[in-house]
Amino acid sequence: MAKLPVTSYMNFCDLFEYEGETFYDTPDFPEIPQTDKDRIISIDEKYIGRLDLIAWDYYQDASLWWVIALANDLSRIPDQMQLNMKIRIPQIATVRSFLAKAK
Repeated sequence: MAKLPVTSYMNFCDLFEYEGETFYDTPDFPEIPQTDKDRIISIDEKYIGRLDLIAWDYYQDASLWWVIALANDLSRIPDQMQLNMKIRIPQIATVRSFLAKAK
């Protein structure tokens, strides 16, 4: 089996078997609290379906794309991302605190 890239969402999932089929079960992450320092951006053509680019532009870390997905309840990427859609970018201090608690 091929090793998943570090940025893959599957690295945060558990593999389980049910009735002879193997599935990835997505974990139940705690909610990322909203603060008055969060940014709200509008999705432009550059960002449609590319949370990794948004994470790079705002956190300088493309692997944090899933934080933005969680903060905006985006489970079907890129289907849910539409042009001019508004999304919340949690401030980096909130993200660091969230990650520290998850360890």
